Amino acid sequence: MDNTAWLAQKRHTILELWKEAVAQCPDTVFLHFLDDDEKYTYAEFDERSNRLAQGLLASGVAQGDRIATLLDSHADSVALLIAASKVNAVYVPINTANKGEFLRNPLGNSGAAILVSEAKYLERVEAIRDGLPDLQHIYVRGDSAPAEKAFANLYSDNNGDTGVSPEPDDIAGIIYTGG
Repeated sequence: MDNTAWLAQKRHTILELWKEAVAQCPDTVFLHFLDDDEKYTYAEFDERSNRLAQGLLASGVAQGDRIATLLDSHADSVALLIAASKVNAVYVPINTANKGEFLRNPLGNSGAAILVSEAKYLERVEAIRDGLPDLQHIYVRGDSAPAEKAFANLYSDNNGDTGVSPEPDDIAGIIYTGG
């Protein structure tokens, strides 16, 4: 297969494309959850993801770290995807139906040091925790999370740009499929 044309073209990162979209249409609705009519413009969501990215950096997340997720669909899950790109971390979403070895495999294989999980999935993670030597921190989304593990506390007051610039060859995500 001849890849010459593809290699000669400028390749963009997720972060570059995101920043371009924010600049072109800051007041356009980016995300709209119909169930509760929760809406965010590109500019609002950029600020939200900046706050989360700053919080990730302050908590010790470094470039290349794997951030696994067991999250339902909501604004926090999307913000984490963008924030991971803003710190050049690797986003690893895991199917929330996974249990036992089906959960241990992606968590262990990805080398995830951080997991962000809905509180309702924590019991599954604790059941396999001993087999996950790389997993250092678990942040819990939801009201029942202890303060030191609360995902909400990762949001920083600092909404500035992180100054991190991923390269097109950097890994942005690891997706595990079931087929």
